[in-house]
Amino acid sequence: MSGKRQYPKSIEVDLSSQTMRALEGGREVFAFDCVTGSKDHPTEPGQFRILRKSPNHVSKAYNAAMH
Repeated sequence: MSGKRQYPKSIEVDLSSQTMRALEGGREVFAFDCVTGSKDHPTEPGQFRILRKSPNHVSKAYNAAMH
């Protein structure tokens, strides 16, 4: 058994290949290209939980829509 905990639904982002996968029950259901942080604003690696969702969120820090 690996050290990774499996959740019914999860999203994995590969920073080196700039891709993301949506998994359900360990099975890939979607795969996309993505854009992550830059040298000035890097994307921190790690495991994170979704605490809340908003369909029309606007970032106050970047004044950007994040649908």
